[in-house]
Amino acid sequence: MPKTHGEALLVRELERRGIRGIRTNVQLGAQPNEADIVVERSKLVIEVDGPWHCQRDKIRRDEWKDRYYKALGYYVIRVTTYEVYFLLPEIARRIVWIAREREALLAKSTGLQWLDHPLLRETLFALRIRILESAA
Repeated sequence: MPKTHGEALLVRELERRGIRGIRTNVQLGAQPNEADIVVERSKLVIEVDGPWHCQRDKIRRDEWKDRYYKALGYYVIRVTTYEVYFLLPEIARRIVWIAREREALLAKSTGLQWLDHPLLRETLFALRIRILESAA
């Protein structure tokens, strides 16, 4: 169940537009972070950011979460609650397009099926995080 009204509105609109398999408040990988909205078939994470996400510590945390989800093979989309409330049709249209493109791309891919193996996924993630931390 979505935690915020903005998340609920966006989920409802995406489902209305044909996106299935949406999960909310999902823990991905071994970290305790929760993704607001996940479309697993498209390997898509959608974060709905309220005004408090403009604070410096929240920005850093969000950047870390984005890198974490990308290291797990997800595409990350961030939208603001303002965009959800006032631009919902356009935001939903763009997200649906991205989800369908990603789903088609993943269906054609032959290499990503190995990322579903938990041991390989965790090993690759640990390696990617070390690389990202050394670059920072």
